[in-house]
Amino acid sequence: MNPILNEYPTTLTARLAHLEASRNDLLAELSDVPAPAALPLGWSVSEIAYHLHLVERGITRLLRKTLTADSQAEPLSAEALRAEWERTFTLADSARNPVQAPSYIEPKDAPSLPETVALLAQSRVALLEVLGTTNETELASITAPHPFLGVLSGHGWLGMITYHEVRHTRQIRAVKSATAEAAG
Repeated sequence: MNPILNEYPTTLTARLAHLEASRNDLLAELSDVPAPAALPLGWSVSEIAYHLHLVERGITRLLRKTLTADSQAEPLSAEALRAEWERTFTLADSARNPVQAPSYIEPKDAPSLPETVALLAQSRVALLEVLGTTNETELASITAPHPFLGVLSGHGWLGMITYHEVRHTRQIRAVKSATAEAAG
């Protein structure tokens, strides 16, 4: 994991750097995947990457919707934002806690890996477009429930994307290693 991802991001710029670092790590792992790479009874590398696209696309829609709603609250305090980041970081960092993805983000009929990488680029562009229309205060003023992490602010959702990618990048690394051992 990129060392920058161990540091609490105190600004929106730092959160954007986290998003970029986690995506760069993911794309590096995807760049040399043998085909097909999958563990028995698990998702293939392409399915994992497609799942990440589906999650990012969904979070982007959620952020767009909540940022344009009239129901923004008082911004979370700096302490609350840090606690939220620590909760997100800790859960995502613990690969020993497998989580069943909700059906709407399961990678059914995943496209090929090259197509999925292109979809990841599209979902990231859409996310950055939404983030280009907001600021730190607005992100700290919106909340939405996450099925496993509880209520997250806009900042929390950005952390969720980052550390969800970190978690699945590790999973991809494990799939590639197991595939190489099986072929070896």
